[in-house]
Amino acid sequence: MELFSSLGTLIRQDWKKANYAEAAFPEIACARLEEAAPGRHLTRGDILRWATTASLPPQLESEFGNPITVFHDPYFFIDVLSWIDGSTAVHEHKFTGAFGVLEGSSIHTRYAFRPARALSERLLLGRVEMLGVEMLKAGDVRPIHAGEKSAHSLFHLDRPSLSVVIRTPHSSNVRPQYSYLLPSIAYDEPYETIEHRRCLRALKILDAIEDPDFVPFSVRLVRAADPFSALRYLRFVCERLSSVQACDALLAEVSSAHPELVAELAKAVPELRRTNSILLRRGRIRDAKSRWILGILLAAPTRKQLLEIVAGAHPGQDPVDVLVGWARELSNDGSGTEGGALAISFDDTSLLVFSCLLRGLSDEQVLEQLGREYDLGGADGVRELVRAMRESVLFGRLLAAPSTER
Repeated sequence: MELFSSLGTLIRQDWKKANYAEAAFPEIACARLEEAAPGRHLTRGDILRWATTASLPPQLESEFGNPITVFHDPYFFIDVLSWIDGSTAVHEHKFTGAFGVLEGSSIHTRYAFRPARALSERLLLGRVEMLGVEMLKAGDVRPIHAGEKSAHSLFHLDRPSLSVVIRTPHSSNVRPQYSYLLPSIAYDEPYETIEHRRCLRALKILDAIEDPDFVPFSVRLVRAADPFSALRYLRFVCERLSSVQACDALLAEVSSAHPELVAELAKAVPELRRTNSILLRRGRIRDAKSRWILGILLAAPTRKQLLEIVAGAHPGQDPVDVLVGWARELSNDGSGTEGGALAISFDDTSLLVFSCLLRGLSDEQVLEQLGREYDLGGADGVRELVRAMRESVLFGRLLAAPSTER
């Protein structure tokens, strides 16, 4: 494809002038990708027709983003990635380069990891920090640096979203390619041994047939494993158990074998289950607004940051009023499903409670506010509604009581 061939040639020339310095490559790739602006000249159809009729350069064998390699050089290559319902875990890269949005839009969240203790080379404990959230649209370009500097996640909003990635095969940095589990774990997710695959396959079979030995088998497996392998197995099992309470019971059974890991994983399990719930809902809906709301619910770690994201997207409006309006609209969207596209039912009382919690009110302040609006026959029903919202999978992290917000 001529545009990408020219783009690759110009990048190669610029990088050669920089003596192929790895630190210079992201800036070069960004500048040339912005200049080429492939989204203004090519459509999804153009790329797919070329990919099925042309003589292709060597292709990257990967399921990550269904890549089509459009330029290949001994020093770097250019891929077009296609996302239907894809979202990426919080991850680092072992290569350098740049990526740009060709079609669609995504919520892009940047992170940093502050290590405190290494359980192994491939498993670190510490603190995950969110650095910023932004909306990326067609034409936006961002650099990729190897390691922690470009740790991020992407929630793709449109079906499909297409991105262009210019990248080196690998970095001279030998650091593992860590993924993060909020709030405190970094681990080498791509690393997998034959033993890992065999054990995870056994767990998948037991889970699929609902074998009563699923949890006891998991306990025996984890107790005998090293910390990194134990994390892989525990993450799989905790994502499939029916409740957080069931996960807590499992973790209690294996805590004596891996006390430090279990203590941190217990903090990560609610967020893992929340993420999976949001992604499952996203896969069922097509409405752009619903997908956008799910995206910000996934990206925002706290109520304050949720409101900041909404305020940035709707300047001049009260972000709480915007969110309450969305909740009302999506709860009655005529989709034929209970609670609308997001499967959440809001009546006037619950909308008022939702508004109060978004504004950071305590339980007693919510009761006082509702007492002004309604003749409350008793407070128990309101307290239960507040508790349910604070503990809900979708909103719990964002509606935490003021004393527990972080």
